[in-house]
Amino acid sequence: MSKQQWVIKHCNQCVHFEPHGDHSHCTHEHRFTVPGRPVPKQRARVYHDRKLGKIRGVTPDATRQYENNVGLFALARRPRGWPKGIRYAVHIDAHVALTQRDKRPRKIDLDNVVKSVLDGLNKILWDDDHQVDALSARRWPAATGQERTEVRVTAIAGLVDAVLPKSARESLEG
Repeated sequence: MSKQQWVIKHCNQCVHFEPHGDHSHCTHEHRFTVPGRPVPKQRARVYHDRKLGKIRGVTPDATRQYENNVGLFALARRPRGWPKGIRYAVHIDAHVALTQRDKRPRKIDLDNVVKSVLDGLNKILWDDDHQVDALSARRWPAATGQERTEVRVTAIAGLVDAVLPKSARESLEG
C-alpha cells in the first residue's frame, strides 16, 4: 500500500488511521468567532534589561490581550479529540467598522491581524503556527459594534508522514 492511501479518518470526533480509497485526504474543521475589533500584531518593544544583562522584547498589552482572547474563544469551541500534530489550512475574515468620514473599513494591516490570530492559536489548536500550510484572509466592512474576527481552521490529514503510526510506516516500508 502506498503512503498516499493512508489518511487520518475522523469518526465520532476521534482520530484514527486506516487505509482510504481514492481520496488524498480527509478533513476536520473548527470554526469560531472572536467578538470585538480585530487587533493587528504590533512590534515588540525591545529594551536592555540591566538586571539580566541582555536585550529583551515585550509584546504590547493590546496585542497580548487579543491573542489571549483568540485562544480562549478557540479553546471554548474546540472539538473533542482535535488533532494537534498534523498540518492545517486557515481562513480568517476580519470584520472592521467603517470610518465616519469616507465609509471605508478602518485601515488595519490584514497581514498583522493574521499574525495575531495565528500566534493566539499556538498551543491551543496546534503546537506552532509553522504547521499552517494554507492561509487566506479577507477584510470586510462592519457596522459599529459588529466588529469581529471569524476563523475557520481545517485539519488537513493528507500529510501524515509525521503522525503515521509506527506499525503503518513499517508496513509501507516493508
